[in-house]
Amino acid sequence: MEIVCEKRKAIAQSRNKREMYEKYVKRERDRERDFINKLAKGLVALFSNSVHVFEDLEKEDLISENKAPKSRRKRNARTPRKLIQRKLSKKTAVVKVSPKNASRTCPRYHMIRGMSL
Repeated sequence: MEIVCEKRKAIAQSRNKREMYEKYVKRERDRERDFINKLAKGLVALFSNSVHVFEDLEKEDLISENKAPKSRRKRNARTPRKLIQRKLSKKTAVVKVSPKNASRTCPRYHMIRGMSL
């Protein structure tokens, strides 16, 4: 559905049909907001009484040319991370953590995998 909307939006933009282009932009934005609301509601329902942890990522690092291929950069640029975190924080507890070693750290024992003491 998103691809169809993007194609129609591109066609409208190439033909200088401003009203049609804005219609598809609004439709896409409304679908995104609806999805984010449903995602936040679903996460709260599925994981009630939980603390949700997000990595505190910088968008510039995710879309810089040196660190990721073009397809990944485009997807990262369009992802509304902050909006998702904001919606979820209105409904439940949200904590931001440093991204350094976040995927290697055990959530239960807080030890970094691959490192010995």
